[in-house]
Amino acid sequence: MKKKLITLTLLAGMLFSLNACKKEKSELEFTTGIVLKSISDDIDNTAMVTATYTDWLTFREGRDYLTDLDEKYNEDYFNDKALFIYVTIEPQSISELEITNIYRDGDCLEVNIDIKHGDAYVVTKGMVIAELAKKDVKGIKCYTLHKTNPLAWIIYDQKRCITSAPFLY
Repeated sequence: MKKKLITLTLLAGMLFSLNACKKEKSELEFTTGIVLKSISDDIDNTAMVTATYTDWLTFREGRDYLTDLDEKYNEDYFNDKALFIYVTIEPQSISELEITNIYRDGDCLEVNIDIKHGDAYVVTKGMVIAELAKKDVKGIKCYTLHKTNPLAWIIYDQKRCITSAPFLY
């Protein structure tokens, strides 16, 4: 009886310690800053985190359609907030563009993006900006995009490694 109790105690301890060592991805809170379903811009498919006001000004430069956001995304905003900016080029018009979830898994972000196409077969660029806490993206080195398009029954996975300065603050 004593051996069974000791064995059960050891087994429970091992299971507890294994679960304690296992890192699980955590879902991040975010709000949607803006969704643009059709933009005229020379920008390619882009996914990036903007964590400083200087980075925002650099991205926004030459994009007059974003000037309305200058009052909101000012220097004070970037004291404790960051932006995840996603631009996509689609073979059809975009009827819906939404970031559904953002997860942090160690030093990587996992972003789920839902895109629904319209009826027009014309190449279309769309942009969505998610607003996050700056502490949630500190130290991020890579991210994975899961882009779903239920009309085409396709799931795109795109792994991107980040080496740019926004993560070195």
